[in-house]
Amino acid sequence: MTENQGMDLMPSSTCSICSCEFDLNGEGGIRGWLGILPVSFCPTCYAGLDDMLRPFDEDECDDFSG
Repeated sequence: MTENQGMDLMPSSTCSICSCEFDLNGEGGIRGWLGILPVSFCPTCYAGLDDMLRPFDEDECDDFSG
């Protein structure tokens, strides 16, 4: 395996949803992997995803509370 092989799989600083450029350290947001796919979310899109998915997390927690 060469040194540069796989580097294109690193998440970029371009949002995977809205395609805007963002500064992870200066503005926030998140970069990582969704399964095997590299993803990046700007602060606005990340907040929207969090708002959309938070009710599902709370419902799941209620199921385990007894």
